[in-house]
Order: sequence, then structure tokens, then C-alpha cells
Amino acid sequence: MGGLYLPRHLSNGEQVSQKSSAIISIFGLMILLTVAILLWQRNAFNKHPSGSYRKIKDQTARTVAIPERPQRILSLSSSATDTLVRLGQTHRLCAVDEYNRNVPGIGTAMCISKGSAISREQIQSLKVDMAFIWWFQDDAAHLLDDISVPVVRIRTGRAGELSETIRLVGECINFQNDADHMAQSLVEWVAKNAPTPATNCPRVYIEFYAPLKTIGKDSYTNDMIEMAGGQNIANAKQGRVLFSVEGLIAADPDIVMVVGDTSALQAAIQRPEMSNLRAVREKRAFAVSPSWLIPGAGLPVAVENFRAIISGNI
Repeated sequence: MGGLYLPRHLSNGEQVSQKSSAIISIFGLMILLTVAILLWQRNAFNKHPSGSYRKIKDQTARTVAIPERPQRILSLSSSATDTLVRLGQTHRLCAVDEYNRNVPGIGTAMCISKGSAISREQIQSLKVDMAFIWWFQDDAAHLLDDISVPVVRIRTGRAGELSETIRLVGECINFQNDADHMAQSLVEWVAKNAPTPATNCPRVYIEFYAPLKTIGKDSYTNDMIEMAGGQNIANAKQGRVLFSVEGLIAADPDIVMVVGDTSALQAAIQRPEMSNLRAVREKRAFAVSPSWLIPGAGLPVAVENFRAIISGNI
């Protein structure tokens, strides 16, 4: 019978053992499948919550599900932070970034980052339930989305966008009536103070935190300068602008503004390219509080401060 294979008959014990192994394997697979389904359901709920959540549309046209009454808010947007403070809801603000420390009245909110560089561990330990961020902070948005924190993006690049921002923040925290009133007052003020074309306006250079760094047209700061009766020397360009030494000297502004305190001003005007400017020699260089530049309902006061500088009444 060499080479002929005859199947061996399994004993009853071996048959039972094989059946038991098969049952255990199936049971194990069922457990793994159940766990996978539960994890998927949890993630699906976090990404698309229901029940105690509601949907809003942020300023980038994204639909976001936010808590019915958010109580632990992170804000990386100074516009949102300023609005929360002015609506008397500072107690809901649990964390901000370094730039938001310029917003007066943030209370006990913890400073946990600089810009988009936020800590996952701190966000989780603070139990953040909603976040306001700027429209361009994609890195922060991805991190927050990954840990299931609803993200509302704020876009306040111009003075005319402020009312929409204020109303959105009010909607998110269930303070629509107060926010609407604040926004409408601002709309009326902006309409009355819209800049009109003028010749021979004082020409303004405003420096942001670093040598030769300023901002061009189509910006909130440019709107403020024009509303205050000035002309931004960088208004031929858009966005962040970095002057050359030669470019600044050639522009020869009538007014120099340096964002920061008096020590920042003194350090800036001692640089060779600044000390040679006519505005500096004639003592028309001024420190500008960072709080004036916060896009928010403080715009009328900030513009009046700018106007006092530009008109020489300070």
C-alpha cells in the first residue's frame, strides 16, 4: 500500500476539541467586531454629535456641531475673545493663546500656546468643549478635530466683517440678542465713519513687533488708519509687508506708530533707518497699544485714539 494515503478517523475527543477551538475563534472574532463597532459609533458621535448639540455655520461656510451651551471655551481668535469679554461671558473662557493676552479682561483664562502651537494634553485636561480659531489656523483645526473638539473659524480681516463675527460668537454662546445689539451699533458707526477719498492725508507707517514689519491694504489696520484720517504708506501692497531699509527711508512717513509699550518705541526709533526719518526727528513717533488693534466692538475708541495721533492732538 506504499504511497497510498488513507484519512485517519478522528476520535470523539478530537472532534470535540476542534469544535471547541472553532467556537472560541468565532467568539473572539465577535468580540473584536463588537469593540470595533462601539469605537466607530463613539467616533461617529464625536464627529457628528446630536442630542445636546446644535449646528451653526462659521465664517468659512463650514457647518459645525457645537454644544448647546458651551462652558469650556478655547479662543485663539482675539475677535472672539473680545466679544466674549464684552458680552460678560469671560467665565466661559478657559484658555487662550499668547496673542489673546492683549485682550483686556480675559480673567483667569490660561495661556496655553503661541498661535497654532497648542498642546493636545492641555486641551484634554482643561476639558475644552468648543474652540474659536482664525480662519487660517489649519494645524490647530486638525489637532482639535482629532480630539473631537468642535472648531468655529473666525474671519475678521476687515472692519466691515466685525458685525458678522460678533453675531456668530453670540449665536455660539446663546447670547444672540445682546450680540445683535452690539453688532448693529457697530454697523451704524462704521457707516458714519467710512473713509472718504482725500488728498494730503498724513502718511502713516505702523510697525508690528519686528523691524520693518507692517501691513498693507485690505486689512483691518488699514481700515483703522483711513477712518482716522491717515494714509497707510504700505497700501500699495496686500497682507503682511516687510519693508526694506531703503524703502522705508524713501517713503518718509509723516507719522510713525510702533505696536507695543514705550520701551518698544524707544528701541525701534534708535535703529539707524528709523532715527533718520523726519517723523522721528520731529517727535511724531508713538507707541500704539496692541489692544487698539483687536478687531472688535472697541473699534470706535481705537479709531479715536488713532485720530488723536494722526491729527496731532496727543
